[in-house]
Amino acid sequence: MIAFFLSQPTLKEITCENNNALKNVPASMRKDTNAILWCLAWQLKFEKDCAQNDDKYRLATVQVQTSESLKIYKEECILRLEAEISFLKSNEYVNDFLKLKEKLEMIKNNVLKPLNCLLNRFQLGLEAKVHHKSDKSQGAS
Repeated sequence: MIAFFLSQPTLKEITCENNNALKNVPASMRKDTNAILWCLAWQLKFEKDCAQNDDKYRLATVQVQTSESLKIYKEECILRLEAEISFLKSNEYVNDFLKLKEKLEMIKNNVLKPLNCLLNRFQLGLEAKVHHKSDKSQGAS
C-alpha cells in the first residue's frame, strides 16, 4: 500500500490543462482510472485552495495599505493640531481671550445659574397662581 502512494506522480505532473490525452500520466498508472481521478481531484482542490489564499492575501494587502494610509493621515492631523495648539498658546491675544472666556464662564456659573433658578421658580409660581385662579373661576360658573 505504501509503495502505491510513493510511486504516484505529484499533482503538478498530472493536469488536464493543455493535456487532453494525459500524456504525462505514467504508463503504470494509465489502467487505474480511480487513481488518475483521485490525483486530478486533489490537484483541483489544491488549485482552488491556492486561488482562495491568493484572494485572501490580496484583500489583506489592500487592508494593510488602507490602514497605513489612514495612520499617516491621522499622524498628519495630530501634527497639524499640535502646531495649531503651540501657535495658540504663544499668541498673546488668544491667551487674553481664553482668560476672559474663563472669567465669563465663572460669572455665568456663579451668577446666572442661581438667577435662572430663581426666575424659573418665580415663573412656576405665577403659572400655579394663574392655574389656581382659572380653577376658581370655572368652579364659580
